[in-house]
Amino acid sequence: MFVISNLFVALGEIIKYVLTIYNIVLIIRVFTSWVSASPYNPIVRIVYVLTEPVLRPIRRVIPP
Repeated sequence: MFVISNLFVALGEIIKYVLTIYNIVLIIRVFTSWVSASPYNPIVRIVYVLTEPVLRPIRRVIPP
């Protein structure tokens, strides 16, 4: 019984950390759009690839 509850607690913590990291990546995306970062920069490309699947459906509803 305790093993299963500890498993769920650990899974919740992992999900929390993943979502926190994703929020940081989204903030980086916003910041790079404000400062006009080069789209050829590898870090900017990684940020765009990670955030585009979430932002694409939002853009269908709310145009940029």
